[in-house]
Amino acid sequence: MLKTGDRKITYSRWLTLTIFLIVVIAGTISELFQAPTITSHDLDRYIYLFDQHYFDGVDKLVIKNSLVNFTLETNQQGKWAMTDPRHLPVADEAILALFSTLKEVKIKRTLPYDSINLTSYNLTTNTSEITFSTKGESTSVKIGLINPIDDSCYIAVEERDAIYQTNNFSSKIDSIDLTTLVDARVFDVSPKELTGLAVRVNRYTRRFTFDGEWKENNQKVRDATSNLLDELFLLQCQTILDVFEPSAKTVIDEYLQNPPIVITIDGDSEKQLFLSNVVNQIPGIKIEKNQNILAKLVSGQLCLINRKRIQFIDNFRNI
Repeated sequence: MLKTGDRKITYSRWLTLTIFLIVVIAGTISELFQAPTITSHDLDRYIYLFDQHYFDGVDKLVIKNSLVNFTLETNQQGKWAMTDPRHLPVADEAILALFSTLKEVKIKRTLPYDSINLTSYNLTTNTSEITFSTKGESTSVKIGLINPIDDSCYIAVEERDAIYQTNNFSSKIDSIDLTTLVDARVFDVSPKELTGLAVRVNRYTRRFTFDGEWKENNQKVRDATSNLLDELFLLQCQTILDVFEPSAKTVIDEYLQNPPIVITIDGDSEKQLFLSNVVNQIPGIKIEKNQNILAKLVSGQLCLINRKRIQFIDNFRNI
């Protein structure tokens, strides 16, 4: 028979053991069911609308808004070009700027993807829409209401079945147009991508190389000549000619038959830029008389350039 003192000791031991077991069981349950720890990197996946590497493999874009409906694709060289409704070169910088802007978009809140919200946030008609494709798999982003009060925007991503309220864009991607995209450069390469360059003005030809600085006959060129060469790579088309009447082709061929200026890249006859004499008229194309020359770029693209923009090329014969 236990004495009173012994009973107290026994009860105390049982109570201590019971509390210990409760603590152990509670700790085990807590460990099993607690939310997983989210690292800073993982958290970014939920903060940003797009993963920071999402655009690395994109090879096709379809851009629609109230003004345009363009299809852009990468070619075999990895450069972007418009394929519909016209065939035009696209500035890679414009595409990179678009991707960079979208990478900055952060989610403020998520809303159900239903008809009420789509209508309320202007995501049903006359919206701007950008579709990204990677090896045939596509994601469409609709850009709806932009709220100037809190500088936010509403975006629908159909494939995710969600509408997001986000920060506004740092650039106007909801109103992209032709001038935003088209690569108007006469040369689509930089000097550092070349091994050589030949400039022929009438019958006078000079040959240059570039290895960080311009050289002629293995000698560094004078500053005045270097400036002329640098200026060549700043030339831009004024009007790109990609659609014209059949009768215009004959006139264009005549202008380019014996061009006064020919620039050859890397000693390759397949990589030549042709600049014509002053163009007065081309059937079906409005041209100011005595103001433009016709250019056939290395890519084969035709364009018009204001004659005053190329006058400096004559100086290759004098400097």
